[in-house]
Amino acid sequence: MKNVFTAVRKWNVLALGCAMLGACGAGSESYDAAPTGDSGAYAEIMAYCNSEEPVGKSAESGGWSIDSPRPPNNLEYEINAIVSSAGAPTSVPMRLQVMRRDYRFVKGETYAGGYARPEWKMGIAFTPSVPPKSAACVAGLAKLAPVPSLPFGDLQPTRYTLNWRSKWSTSVPIDGVAGKVIDGFEFVSNFVPASAQAFFVLDKERFASTQGITICHLAPRASGWHCATPNTTDAGKDWMLSVSGPQPGVYVLASPAAN
Repeated sequence: MKNVFTAVRKWNVLALGCAMLGACGAGSESYDAAPTGDSGAYAEIMAYCNSEEPVGKSAESGGWSIDSPRPPNNLEYEINAIVSSAGAPTSVPMRLQVMRRDYRFVKGETYAGGYARPEWKMGIAFTPSVPPKSAACVAGLAKLAPVPSLPFGDLQPTRYTLNWRSKWSTSVPIDGVAGKVIDGFEFVSNFVPASAQAFFVLDKERFASTQGITICHLAPRASGWHCATPNTTDAGKDWMLSVSGPQPGVYVLASPAAN
């Protein structure tokens, strides 16, 4: 069965920024100051995100690379990672994002992936002014572990066990979130991005209203969730829900228990 989560994309983001801005004249751009990073955690973050150090132009000052590495340990989930070895002050906005699905009614085993449209995303949107030796990724919180198949050949669908896991916990305490968790992601980083938002794209097909929906954050190694009513933007067929000032940790989108 083809792995629906596998995708590998690498770019020199300077070139991407030039295409978006229509020019590369440094004098025409206003740069945000790069935030302070923990360079000592650089290798650890790259290893956890299964990403690699940039090479060539992307490794020079002002460059970085983005990719979607294959997750380790035979688990199925998406990763979107950024690495900058020399640092990069820039005003080009970007996102680290993965697919958002609906796991409210999943208990125990589930089929891989579930229905989702390409625009249903979740993650961190920010201005990527990053210090030297910066590494970060957004990864799906729902880790799908394959269940051994019975000997019925290819006619039997692949089954998965749903586990909520993060860098800081093999069992994220989603039972502590009021309501039903729709989906979530972990934000792993050795720097705190500037001008950032944690966001979820929610479809109006299943959610005619966003009343009562919250975005909850669990800080690394913390035991209590912090939940907030998100800012909501009408995006046509979808809602864009967001909270400002995201920090590393776990983010989940939750609906009222009655939904």
